[in-house]
Amino acid sequence: PSKAWHPKLDQPAVQWHIQLDEAQAWDRVLQIAQQAWVKHAQSTSPLAILVRSRSHLGSVTRLLQAANLPCRAVELVRLAQRPVVIDLVQLLRAMLHRGDRAAWMAVLRAPWCGLTLGSLHTLFGSRTDRAISDQVAAYVAQPESPPAIDADQWRRLLGAGQHLIRAIENDAVWPLAMRFEQAWRALEGHRLVDEQGAQDAEALFRLVEKMAGHDHLDLDALEVRLSALYAEPSAPARAIDVMTMHKAKGLEFESVILLGLHRGAPRDNPPLVRVELSGERVVFGPVKASADEEQDPLARYLGQRESMRMDYEIDRLLYVAATRARQSLHIVAQGKIDKKQLTWADPSKGSLLHRLWRVRPQLPLPQGEQEVIEQAAQPQWRGPQLLRRAEPSRAPELSSQAIRPDRFAWPVQETAERLSGILIHAWLADFAASNRLTHNLQVPELAVLERQLQALGLPQALRPDAAAQVAYALAAMLSNERGRWLLSQPLRRVEWAL
Repeated sequence: PSKAWHPKLDQPAVQWHIQLDEAQAWDRVLQIAQQAWVKHAQSTSPLAILVRSRSHLGSVTRLLQAANLPCRAVELVRLAQRPVVIDLVQLLRAMLHRGDRAAWMAVLRAPWCGLTLGSLHTLFGSRTDRAISDQVAAYVAQPESPPAIDADQWRRLLGAGQHLIRAIENDAVWPLAMRFEQAWRALEGHRLVDEQGAQDAEALFRLVEKMAGHDHLDLDALEVRLSALYAEPSAPARAIDVMTMHKAKGLEFESVILLGLHRGAPRDNPPLVRVELSGERVVFGPVKASADEEQDPLARYLGQRESMRMDYEIDRLLYVAATRARQSLHIVAQGKIDKKQLTWADPSKGSLLHRLWRVRPQLPLPQGEQEVIEQAAQPQWRGPQLLRRAEPSRAPELSSQAIRPDRFAWPVQETAERLSGILIHAWLADFAASNRLTHNLQVPELAVLERQLQALGLPQALRPDAAAQVAYALAAMLSNERGRWLLSQPLRRVEWAL
């Protein structure tokens, strides 16, 4: 007779956890995760949380991180939803638009500054006719704090305010991507994030570097690009995996949690024309006309066949998810109580839970069922906790040049050689980015180069010689065989990020 290879488990291999609301379901997931983390301490894959769709995940990843459980989310968390990216996007908006009150409020409340709502209202609530950036510049220029602001909040405003004003003062000197990252580091934002946060910030910096011009950026296009990016998972070798059921194919874990099975699938919107191959013929089913009461019989038949195929695919997906566990499978879902029958109500027919409902064990009702229902009717959302640095950033000593009256004044350390090099690099970048052949590239005229050096802030007396040096360097590049070869390469790049 055959004998079992693995020892008998001390509890059922499949366990059901039906809760009345999502908050209870998430708490139950956290309890299971903590138990599995300790129980399977020797395994590199102690637990996986599988969902049908990314939207079914909820706040599980934040709960795991708050409980100090390493979490590895595979293409689940969008980059735009990361806290550090949210703060950085508001910083970018504030730098691009001085009149964006919401962005400036968010920047001053972010962890690198940490002003409270009361302080923000006291400082900026009464002057809605004036940009917050101008008010911050005025506050930074005055030595004493208003009587209604305590010393800690005033130091926070001065520390962050001077760095913010300097960032928008240099809006025509340095490229936007460089100023953006420098402002974040000047605010010491890089010291307030962990390794995952630094990785998310670096991804945003590289995206801005690709999309931004010298001093402008299409924020709508940035949001579109951000919405399509997912945060890269950053976790040690041993972590709790969170992924969709499709991504789990071929993997195994000691324990598996199937989360959000009570949620239904999105409604199937009939296409304009249903098409199906039948042997050597093509069958078309047109959509129902708005004036018709009944659908076309052929289209209804093809829709039923498509629905049957989708049912088979869902069964296959559920089989894949349920067979990923080596030892235990936990089904965590939200349910409703049938008050007439005093039992759990049947789940919606379009959900995965409905397919498993007929094999469910005896599920006890929660204790104090009426009290729990009344509590579940209350709002579950709570505002996020204010995260801020313990000590305000140190503001530089105030001086007469702390806020320059001319926002286009140029730094004194800019030399003719440095500005000439910047212009040479810009022209080489233009040559490399163009689709023109190398023999069609021409050195710009000296008058053009002098105007560009003037825009870079070079004094009049130094422009002729600097323009001649730039023209000489560009001509040497175009006349040299190796230079033309570099500019003609199909995979040429102006620079590579370190």
